[in-house]
Amino acid sequence: MAKDLKTSVTLDPALAARVDKLVGVLARDPAIRARGRVTRAAVLRLAVLEGVTELEFQHVKHPAAPGV
Repeated sequence: MAKDLKTSVTLDPALAARVDKLVGVLARDPAIRARGRVTRAAVLRLAVLEGVTELEFQHVKHPAAPGV
């Protein structure tokens, strides 16, 4: 089984504040909380997953299935 890729990103303060606000908002959502602890890293993973899925939908002829 392949290991998860670890990477780092630099966020400008305004974007970091938006992510931190989402942590609080999503932490109140039972469906999101069911996936585990809602942290900045968890919110960023979700944003990347949803963002990549959306970009594939818009730009790739045959996007991968969600969650792949």
